Amino acid sequence: MPGTVERKALSEELHQLRENMETIATLSVQAIERAVAGLDSPDTGVVGDVGALDREVYGLKERIVRNCVETIALHAPVARDLRTITVALEVTTDLDRIGRYAKDIAESAHELHREGDGRESLPKLREMGNLTVGMIRTAVTAYLAGDATSVSHIHSDDDAVDQFHDDLFQLIIDGMARRTITPRTGAECILINRYLERLSDHAVNIGEWVVYLVSGERPMRLPSHRSGTSPST
Repeated sequence: MPGTVERKALSEELHQLRENMETIATLSVQAIERAVAGLDSPDTGVVGDVGALDREVYGLKERIVRNCVETIALHAPVARDLRTITVALEVTTDLDRIGRYAKDIAESAHELHREGDGRESLPKLREMGNLTVGMIRTAVTAYLAGDATSVSHIHSDDDAVDQFHDDLFQLIIDGMARRTITPRTGAECILINRYLERLSDHAVNIGEWVVYLVSGERPMRLPSHRSGTSPST
């Protein structure tokens, strides 16, 4: 029966999608974990390691997008199957951005260590990084498990990261004004601070897509206290 054959083919495509999503999620988490850990150490291998992971993430993202589009075109999935594919497309974009921001953080941290500065900011950036990495792990684990309840607190975690961002920004600016932080160091710290804040937004995105995957309804996001920001960048 053609229907049975088509259903089997679609099931195989969805199984392959599941495996690819597990792989890209693992690589993205490894990239940001390695980058944030690099804030503690001037290990020159961090930039290369994270860069390699970022390239793997990007290549796999391109393959996933191509395969999802082909699956929709060939099999016209509906209901839960279509939701699975569309959510994978959205989550893949967030995971790709996580890999890219991890690369950016690793490069900025390398510059900080080369400058031999950042004593005032690095401990706070590391603390903020740990919170952000925890959000990403939670969101990714929830996505792979299809567990919407485990991301119920992700918006409050995002608020905590936003507060870190604001406090750290002021700390860096004050240090530059007192000349205890050089302009070059201050610029790199501000960049890392911003990257971590954006990463928390991508974790929230993934969490919201998990809710949609499970319930079919995407929760409304409360307006941010920051105007002009978009979680998709």
